[in-house]
Amino acid sequence: MWQAIGDVLGQAIGIALSPAAIIAIVLVLFSARAKVNSLVFLLGWIVGVAVPFLLVALVSDAGDVAETESGGSDTAAVVQIVFGVLFLLGAAKTSIGRPKPGDPVKPNKLFDKVADMGPGFALLLGALMSGLNPKNLALIVSGAAEAARAGLSTGDVVVVTIVFVVVASLGVGIPVVLSLVMGDRATASLTELRDWMIAHNAAIMITLLLILGVKMLGAGISALA
Repeated sequence: MWQAIGDVLGQAIGIALSPAAIIAIVLVLFSARAKVNSLVFLLGWIVGVAVPFLLVALVSDAGDVAETESGGSDTAAVVQIVFGVLFLLGAAKTSIGRPKPGDPVKPNKLFDKVADMGPGFALLLGALMSGLNPKNLALIVSGAAEAARAGLSTGDVVVVTIVFVVVASLGVGIPVVLSLVMGDRATASLTELRDWMIAHNAAIMITLLLILGVKMLGAGISALA
């Protein structure tokens, strides 16, 4: 189980470092009904990560067991290679499309609805930015496939899922905790974080996609070999 946890930490950290989600949760914390909406957003985020991870891990594990006699399945390795290539292509696309120095950064249109949104939209937004985000979904599927390849019991899969979700939720969870604990004293720090994330969003995504692409491509090739 501990080996499986170590194997999925890279993907979990990749999800946690999601600039758009961090910007979104900070905006939620500055909106009307900030306390309720931030907690509901966090709940949506957790569900969006936990449900697909657990489902993919259990289904993949059942598939591996069924194919044990034929020498196991290379599906997880192929998935990692495909996602690795897609992440590298995503890094190249982001680099080409990044704003030039001095150009204004285009805001996410979803952020315009944050100020006056209700709990229902906050829940949907949290799920949308976690498990329904293509980059995060790819990392969830990859991590779950790796966990399944370890041949864990159902109980161990649940434990790995919990650890994965906790780590993957740090990026949006820490601002919520800071706001709840520090109150108005956290405003300056959160504002600086939001502004820095907006200004360096492209650079963060390029670096993150490159690291994840190389890691997943290498892991997939190694598994096939």
